[in-house]
Amino acid sequence: MSLVQRQATLREMHAGRQRYTRLLEDKVAELEAQSLDAGQNGSFARQTSPQSSLARGERPEHHPHSVPTPNTPGIIPPSFQLNEGLSGVENRTAERFAVPTCADSNIPFSSPLDATMSNTSLDIDDRCGHSSLFVNILAALTTGNPCGIPITSDEPLRDVRISTAAPSGLLKRTFCLSDDIGDALIDIYLQRVNPRYPFLHVDTFIGWYKSWKNIRFKDPTADQKDRWMDFFVVMVQAVSILLTPQVSQSSICTSQTLYNMAMKFLPFIFIKSDPILSVQAYLLLTLHALHSPSSHMIVSMVSATMRHCAINQLHLAENEPKVPFPSFSLEVQIRRRVFWSAYALDRLISWIYHIPNNLIDEHITVEMFSNVEDTHLYLDTTEMDQDVAASLPQRTRISPALHLIRCRCIQSRIVSTMMRSDFSKINSSPAWREHMLEELEAWRTQLQRLSHRTSRGYLSDRWVGMAYNYTILLLHQPTKQNVCGMFGDRSVRASVQIMLTFREFQKDRQTAQLWPGLLSQFNVGLTFLYCFWATPVQYRTSAYKTREASEALRACSISLAILAERWVQAEPLRDVFEILAKEIPLKETIHDDSFPRPMAPESVAQINSQIDWIRSVVKNRGVLRMLEEMITEEFPSSHVEQTERRTIESTLAHDTGEHLCPEHCSLFPGTVFHNPITSAGDIPGEYNAAFDDTLIFPALFGSVEF
Repeated sequence: MSLVQRQATLREMHAGRQRYTRLLEDKVAELEAQSLDAGQNGSFARQTSPQSSLARGERPEHHPHSVPTPNTPGIIPPSFQLNEGLSGVENRTAERFAVPTCADSNIPFSSPLDATMSNTSLDIDDRCGHSSLFVNILAALTTGNPCGIPITSDEPLRDVRISTAAPSGLLKRTFCLSDDIGDALIDIYLQRVNPRYPFLHVDTFIGWYKSWKNIRFKDPTADQKDRWMDFFVVMVQAVSILLTPQVSQSSICTSQTLYNMAMKFLPFIFIKSDPILSVQAYLLLTLHALHSPSSHMIVSMVSATMRHCAINQLHLAENEPKVPFPSFSLEVQIRRRVFWSAYALDRLISWIYHIPNNLIDEHITVEMFSNVEDTHLYLDTTEMDQDVAASLPQRTRISPALHLIRCRCIQSRIVSTMMRSDFSKINSSPAWREHMLEELEAWRTQLQRLSHRTSRGYLSDRWVGMAYNYTILLLHQPTKQNVCGMFGDRSVRASVQIMLTFREFQKDRQTAQLWPGLLSQFNVGLTFLYCFWATPVQYRTSAYKTREASEALRACSISLAILAERWVQAEPLRDVFEILAKEIPLKETIHDDSFPRPMAPESVAQINSQIDWIRSVVKNRGVLRMLEEMITEEFPSSHVEQTERRTIESTLAHDTGEHLCPEHCSLFPGTVFHNPITSAGDIPGEYNAAFDDTLIFPALFGSVEF
């Protein structure tokens, strides 16, 4: 073949690739539009069609004042400023996210958007805009040619341009916040979220934000090298808007618009091929997903985040950069913070849904991040002064994250042990449970010495108590076989404290509204009622007979009702709990409980009409088992065999203070309890011991938000 023929062939191949690229770009844009339209139309049809709702066992929903109007997603001028008002934008009412607000309420912390968005509404998707299809398409395309951005091995990123054939409208900002509001939202995130999940280095992120403010109004077809910063800034703002205890409908709509806008810039992060940057993006998506009424989306995002950590080997110590004084290395510490933030979120979801951890503790060798302020992390640690390093104060803003992760480690071990195929053999001995109780007691004792009991905020022992009691409940899941002993007694005590404390947080308006928070309250309330259902009267301990038990039941009912105002999807949980609360009496006499009796048929029918939906949302097998028993079986009889009575009395008399498990328990070798994560090892005196008693709470310890 001649040179001319080869050149002609190459030109033809190149032209063919260009045609294929344009067709692919057009198809992606078409699929995205169809998926959004289908989701909107489908969700509205589900909302307005009684037949489809009843087919799934849901109650028809009525919105007499909501009239949906057609809208094309993203039709907002690029120059639009939020503080100029949003009422002129075409919109459809966010029916499923309507939150009634009280005009005369004194909310101690409110969104900076409230003053400028009291009568506004933006486009919002049925499921808070989380589109797994969109995420998957973007992730797949970034390995090739996302959004028409040509990437070749010999072309530097600074020269990348948007192809003229690409749907460049996808990269135009639909609107931007005013500087005052944007600054306030960034500050909210850094003050309320970053201390607990410190995967963003404060100074680095502020630098991104300042750079972003300088380039935000540039033509989207101009230099693209810094467009990845759009995702981080806009997504942080989207998360911050949702942190208010009583987030308004307009704020939810604005957060959704920001989320959709940030997603358009996600491919630029993957293009950079920076594993840390990619996991940080996944973490922000996960934090936003926690506000979505979709268990599937939450579990999927957390799993994807942890899997991305594993793929990039962030859990392995041997793959860390080898630098002097790693406890003060910015590169090493951010790497560790990213992984352990993902770990904490993964363990939170594993505990709530009672599903296996995405990465087992035995496979983790990376150390915990050090208790060092962001300002004391350096790119180059070769010139570090040991004396200066050792004299740094230990009152840091990330101390809460270290304590939180220790609690998640304990919960992780409990969940992973209960998931083992030989758990029945392990559970036949009290050793493993006593081991966990000892770890939990040590954690609580340490924090109680440091907490401020008089504070109404997160700096209080209320949060410590909630985390402790959640773990007690996880460790003592009641069944009909064990509920009459220690398991039932401890479950009731823990449930009462959790329900009362959560309601106190709600009344003080100190908690954001998260879907996992709703599920945790439903699970706790149902466990509480199951203990009363399954325990004959004569075996109920003093925990069953306190006045607080009735108060806690009422508190849980109110909490679920309030959360159902945020999400229509939460109404079945609220209704099922109310039915169970009416059917299961808290106070009975032995005469009343003399004979077995089932639940009222009409109550069982009402619960069964929602049971499929409940299963798909709750997912926790233990909770679903208890619910199934209560609606299909009779109340346990008071007539207990004498052998059972002796067994129950022996379990009630069991002293858990006698710890049968040695310090280095053979059940848990090489796990997070006994691996080197608790010491840094590179500073004399173990300066950075992760869980040292000298760690002091900063102003924002703990949170029921995450």
